[in-house]
Amino acid sequence: MQAKTLLGLKEDLLIGAEAALEVLEHCWETAGRPEDEKELLPVLKRVLDCCVRQGVTYPRIFLKRKGELTRGEFKLRKELTTSFTDPAAVRFTAGSHPKIPQAWIENGIEQSKKDFEAILLKQRVPRGSRGGSRGNWTDRSIAQ
Repeated sequence: MQAKTLLGLKEDLLIGAEAALEVLEHCWETAGRPEDEKELLPVLKRVLDCCVRQGVTYPRIFLKRKGELTRGEFKLRKELTTSFTDPAAVRFTAGSHPKIPQAWIENGIEQSKKDFEAILLKQRVPRGSRGGSRGNWTDRSIAQ
C-alpha cells in the first residue's frame, strides 16, 4: 500500500506534484507506514513542513486532508488484501445455539467449505468438453 492510496489522493489532483509525493512517501516510510488516522496526522504535518523547507510545492489536497484528519472528517482508505473468491480467505463461522449441538454446527461449517470449493471447481470447465477447439480452460458462462 502507498500513502497516497491510504489518503485517497486522486491522480488528477496530483498533477505536477511528483516531488511532494516523494516527500510524502519518504516521511510515511520513515514513520513506520502508519495506517491509523491519529498516527498519520503528525506524518502529514511533517510532510507539509518538509515541503516548505525544501521549497517543494505541495498540492492543496495535502492541506485539505490534514484539516479533515484533524477534525475527524476523513476515514483512511485501506486496500483489501485478500480475495473473496479465494476459499482460504472465506471463513465460515457460527456462534453457539442453545438447542443445536456444537458438533452439528461445526459439521455444517465444514460441509459449507466443501460445497463452496466444489462450486468454484465446477465454474471452470475445459473448452474441449463444450465443443471448443482448444483444451484451454475458460469460465462456464463463456463456454455455454
